[in-house]
Amino acid sequence: MKNVFYINLDKREDRRKECEELFNKMGCDYERFSAIEQKNGAYGCMLSHLKLLEHAREKQLEYIIIFEDDIEVIDIDELKLNLKKFLEKEIDFDMLKIGANAFPPYKDINDGFVELNFSLTT
Repeated sequence: MKNVFYINLDKREDRRKECEELFNKMGCDYERFSAIEQKNGAYGCMLSHLKLLEHAREKQLEYIIIFEDDIEVIDIDELKLNLKKFLEKEIDFDMLKIGANAFPPYKDINDGFVELNFSLTT
C-alpha cells in the first residue's frame, strides 16, 4: 500500500509508536500527519482530515489512505485481503471508510461492502 497517512497529535507519542509498529507489520509505506489540536476534539479531527486532503490535492496524489492514531486492527491479513478485494472490483468511489457507524439507508454492493449515505466518525 502506498499513500498511507495517519493523523496523530504531537503529544500522543504512545499512539505514534503503536501506529508505526502496526504499519511496519502491514508492510506499507506511511507518513505521519500532525493533527490539529482544538479545544473541541471532533472539530480538530475534522480540520486534520481536511488539511490532509488539501495536502493530497497539492501533491496530486491519485488517492490517499487515512488512518487515525486510535486504529485497532484485529487481523492484519484480513484487512489487507478485504482492501485488495475491494480495489479489484473496480468500484467507482470517492471515499472508502474501513470503519464507520453506518446508518440506513445504505445499499449493499457485495461481499460485505455497502454504499453509505450517512455515518458518524471521520
